Amino acid sequence: MLIVTPNNTAVLSGQSAVVDLRCQSDLGATAIGWRRTVVGVADKAIVVACSLRKQFSSVYTVNRNDTTGECDLVIYSVDTSLTGVYTCRGADGQNAKAYLTTIGNCST
Repeated sequence: MLIVTPNNTAVLSGQSAVVDLRCQSDLGATAIGWRRTVVGVADKAIVVACSLRKQFSSVYTVNRNDTTGECDLVIYSVDTSLTGVYTCRGADGQNAKAYLTTIGNCST
């Protein structure tokens, strides 16, 4: 069962914001995976069994704690291309979603 789930987050585009999406399972860290869904695009598995897929290593990392069962998804520097729904999936089939919104910088 997921005992800590991620929260919706909004960040300013162009900022060096590090976003930490938290997820914790009573089944352990390796029971957690992360996916990202963008409207009109198929979702992508970013993390499988709390291991970051290599092709995403320039954008994401994971903070893993095997003692507590945490597998948090960390986004290094957010820009508008990273907006979407991030889903923490537990091995028991439970899902928790968080929306990442990037606020563009408007100048007049």
